[in-house]
Amino acid sequence: MKIDRSSGPLPNANLPGAATQTSKATESGASARVAATQVQISEQVQALGAAATSKSIPFDSKKVQDIRAAIAEGRFDVNADQIADGLLATVKDLIRAHSRSA
Repeated sequence: MKIDRSSGPLPNANLPGAATQTSKATESGASARVAATQVQISEQVQALGAAATSKSIPFDSKKVQDIRAAIAEGRFDVNADQIADGLLATVKDLIRAHSRSA
């Protein structure tokens, strides 16, 4: 199958935020001339970053290996009810946390 490149720009190429090769080059040149911008990272994001890199996160490599083997062998059953219950519990926790902080 041959790809026809003579058909012109893609339909969404004129949407706001869509950059062409030329404008990307112009933007990168312009951004090199822009003074450094200070960025402040919230304490919550810093805590998330620290938690993500922390060695204290429990990780059961044996369990992961068992799950991989079960998937590879076709023995892994997905319990949709358990997944839905967990998802709903997480959403409820997020809503409670958001309503307390608002």
